Amino acid sequence: MTPPGAAIRRADQRRALFHIFLRRFFENDITGGSGDLRASFFWIVGFLMAPGFLIPILMSNQWDVVGRFKGPEALREQVLSSKLLYLYFGMVVSGLLASLTWNTLLLDRLDALILGTTPVRRSTTVSAKVAALGAYLVMLALAMHGLSAIAFGLVLSAGQSPLATIPGALAHLAASATSSILLFLTVVSVQGVMLAVFGPRIFTRISAGLQVCLVAAVLVSLMFVPYVVLGADNTLAGRGPANHPWLLWMPPFWYLGTYEWVLGTDRAVLTTLHMRGMIALALGASVAVGSYALAYARLARNIVESGDAAGRPTWASGAAERVTRAISTSGPARAAAQMIFTSLFRVNRLRFVLSVSLGIAIGWSLPAVVYWKTYTMTSLPPVEALALSLANVAFIVAGLRIAVAIPSDVKSAWIVPVTHPRAVHVRSGTWRALFLIGVVPISVCSLFVYAALWEPAAAIAHALTILGSGAVLIEVLLWNHDGMPHAEPWRPDRAAMGKRWPLYAIGFVVFTSGLASLEWYAFRRPALFVVLAMLLLVAGAIARRSHTERWLVTPRGDEDPGAVVQLHLQ
Repeated sequence: MTPPGAAIRRADQRRALFHIFLRRFFENDITGGSGDLRASFFWIVGFLMAPGFLIPILMSNQWDVVGRFKGPEALREQVLSSKLLYLYFGMVVSGLLASLTWNTLLLDRLDALILGTTPVRRSTTVSAKVAALGAYLVMLALAMHGLSAIAFGLVLSAGQSPLATIPGALAHLAASATSSILLFLTVVSVQGVMLAVFGPRIFTRISAGLQVCLVAAVLVSLMFVPYVVLGADNTLAGRGPANHPWLLWMPPFWYLGTYEWVLGTDRAVLTTLHMRGMIALALGASVAVGSYALAYARLARNIVESGDAAGRPTWASGAAERVTRAISTSGPARAAAQMIFTSLFRVNRLRFVLSVSLGIAIGWSLPAVVYWKTYTMTSLPPVEALALSLANVAFIVAGLRIAVAIPSDVKSAWIVPVTHPRAVHVRSGTWRALFLIGVVPISVCSLFVYAALWEPAAAIAHALTILGSGAVLIEVLLWNHDGMPHAEPWRPDRAAMGKRWPLYAIGFVVFTSGLASLEWYAFRRPALFVVLAMLLLVAGAIARRSHTERWLVTPRGDEDPGAVVQLHLQ
């Protein structure tokens, strides 16, 4: 029999761990433990869900007309596709947020290493983590769908009594919250099963790849939005030109059934979809909880058997060291490149940024793979194919530039002013590292793929264009950067996204479609390639020259321990 005092102590331990784990869910790969950025996490959620919140507002006039002249039942049929669109969009946003909190969803090696030396039972730790995950998902669901539930309830009950708003709002919240929770539970289940099966060391190596797959899958799922919205009515009715029975196995349709079940539907197909959603939710919760226990047991056993494996050299670190030695003869340039290579391999938040960039590039490219036969009907690559690889360069290089600005260890930045490296050498190492990681691989891949699909000469010309345009893009993105990578506090306000986003959008279109169009014309007029090369050379020279004339001042002393000198290009 358990002594009462021991039960009380375990309850206190569980309560303390619950608060710690819940707080850590908001210390994700972007916030990095910053209090200001943690406070803005729900602002990020609100920004992502803003389009879904606007659906009932934009459709209010049309829905009001249908409700007044055709009645409530006709209105319910009319809004099915809009409800489905919201649920679909909500699951897409949930997928992006799951990738954002990827490294905090599971108990990790550090948890097992620290808690394993304390008198805390594994069951206490696992139950506290499960409870914290449940609380986090409920809070996130309310933040994501609370306002939209009120908006849908108010708009769909216009002209009725105020109490008529409540059923519609509750049905919307129940359906959207369960759909988002299911996606998170699916991610947790996949992580837990992979960790339990393969162990911590292998899981750490494949985790970034799984994160890339999640982001890519979320973005690729947007391809099915037209099928879902346009085929909803015919599919639910089981007849019509847009009837696609396979759509009924997509989770948004399941929770559309939940939406209507809460409102009291008598349609058998919607009731069946609701039951599928509830079974999937129960199965996801069971697997998530079970995988938590198995994964934590595997972590604890691995620590006992192998000890702390931190610091062991890997093939990746060895390859990075060899590349660094070959990248330059300058010590500061090698230091900057080594800082990028090492940080990308070891720091979770930097791996996350790179994973998102790769996921966006893959998600952007997959639709072209589906329609590749259309593009290969000509001997030369079309503009769309040329713009595709240039867009991938833009996504990955921009992601790397963001990663360079995110610190890995600000406290160690004192070494930069002490050694006083020439800023031109530091920037050179940064430029070469970004070029090797973000531009060269895409150029090589496009060379082989485009040579197999189109004329080899065109593939070679396009690969060279990627190298030249990527070099110019890196020059532009590094225009106001001369410090050691990952060694300064992150200042996202410098990007001024709120004011400059039209400029960034125009730049992306010019870099992709504009440059691809010019390159396509140059295939038929080889002399234009000389013009294109000159344009890239001039653009790169202007970016480099304008940067060399700037004085760069390090952050204030209260932000950076080593901010005691000014660096400028000599």
